[in-house]
Amino acid sequence: MKSAKIFITFTFLLFFALQVSAQKSETLKSLTLSTSDKTEIINQIFDDGFEKLMENSENSAFQTCLIPLVENEKVIFISTEIEKELVKPKIKGYRFIVMSDAQMRRQIQKEKGECYFRITPFIISNSKVKAILARYFNLPAYIYGTGFRYEFEEVNGKWEMYLLGNYNIDS
Repeated sequence: MKSAKIFITFTFLLFFALQVSAQKSETLKSLTLSTSDKTEIINQIFDDGFEKLMENSENSAFQTCLIPLVENEKVIFISTEIEKELVKPKIKGYRFIVMSDAQMRRQIQKEKGECYFRITPFIISNSKVKAILARYFNLPAYIYGTGFRYEFEEVNGKWEMYLLGNYNIDS
């Protein structure tokens, strides 16, 4: 009788442990973003942060930033490792030229400095997506940047944005 109780208890505990393990592995599955998910997240980031960062021009580091004109359009360089096609080519009177991080480093070396925006690759943590949009003034030996840290969570089929705080670099 005693061995039967031990066997039942052991079986119950084993079954319970397997259930918990199965549930954990289900929640730990990596979130996969579709192209439309990525586009929606990027659009929300730019809608929230782009103008705020452009208004930050009174900061002394950004006063030396020149905004080139190409065919009567203001041009902004954007550095990212996110697929270029996901970034709108134009927003609020500005035309974007998207470059990889390596291309931007070459541009900085060639021009002896550059002002540009950067959107970080997405960081996926469970069901949340994090990214940073920042504006940089970068000389070969000095970098200043300011921006915003964002987190997104899908709620009822829509991506909700949360501003996690500011992002700053000065070296």
